[in-house]
Amino acid sequence: MDRLDEWFGIEGDALKWVASYLADRCQLISIQGKLSIPMSLIYGVPQGSVLGPLLFIMYTTPLSQIILEHEDLLHHLYADDTQIYTSFNTSDHNSKIQSLQDCLISVQDWMFTNKLKLNPDKTEFMLIGNKCQRKKFDSFFPVEILENSIPPAAHAKNLGVIIDSDLNFKRHINNTVKVCNYYIRDIRRVRKHLNLDATTALANALVSSRLDYCNSLIHSVPKVYLTKLQRVQNSLARVVTKSPKFTSSKPLLDKLHWLPVISRINFKVATITYKVLHLQQPPSLHRCLKLKSMPLNTRSNNQLQLQHPPVGSNNYGRRAFSYTAPTVWNMIPYCIRSAPSVMSFRKQLKTYYFKNTPDG
Repeated sequence: MDRLDEWFGIEGDALKWVASYLADRCQLISIQGKLSIPMSLIYGVPQGSVLGPLLFIMYTTPLSQIILEHEDLLHHLYADDTQIYTSFNTSDHNSKIQSLQDCLISVQDWMFTNKLKLNPDKTEFMLIGNKCQRKKFDSFFPVEILENSIPPAAHAKNLGVIIDSDLNFKRHINNTVKVCNYYIRDIRRVRKHLNLDATTALANALVSSRLDYCNSLIHSVPKVYLTKLQRVQNSLARVVTKSPKFTSSKPLLDKLHWLPVISRINFKVATITYKVLHLQQPPSLHRCLKLKSMPLNTRSNNQLQLQHPPVGSNNYGRRAFSYTAPTVWNMIPYCIRSAPSVMSFRKQLKTYYFKNTPDG
């Protein structure tokens, strides 16, 4: 209640309403039909409630300030999942690692004071870079984190996305293919009992949603990985339309009005870019974009084109949002880029990609 008042300015009747919602709660346990004695709950928020995640996020808001007190550390907070990250080279890695260790101790102390627990066993440390870069630091690891000696993890799951130390998303894509194929086999077994509309809805819910989830991250990954995802979509289209195994996939995708995988990725990147440019949210992505300006008053000045940032020969830079967004956005016709609403933009963009998607 103090947090809501001091940090968010919730007071008066509004604060009393929240207090009445949280107060006088209890818990008990049922074992073989017998109930334990009720125990009063004086801490926490109701788990599984609509307000639960929001209240928890508001309660842990000061955690962000704790992390910011440590120099050169950035962070992301997702409810009860926190990522702290930094960049370093061989000349300053000691100071950066020390800063990271100090920060985690501060976080642990703050959580203890606020009746929360930081589980060291669930704390992962990952070193991201190409093999040559990571090899330079082999002798410096494992590191001491929260009194545990932790070697760099090869991969870690973040909001359902598997991020690997090479940052090529190979493991994530292979996992997506595996899960999608599992559901395609299930759909194939029941296909004869379903009509086309029901099967399409099932396919979109179980498979297409997984192909689309966070797919903007895999823009510009090696083509061999995208081919794996495209094969999944082709297989799904054949099951939905009851087509033989070696039927050409392009007519089936057109019939179902499904964009191929590469176009779906571009569609997602373009949609995110549109929202970032018009809403200027989230700030972390908005700072990555810069409208192209010309020294002279030319027509291109008024066509919402984005400027490419300078990148070296490293492929990592070309996969960053600051580079992929201008790449995708500038190839879209101006009449679509200037759409008055997100819904209008998405509708026109999907039509454009359907008409301009090559076969194969």
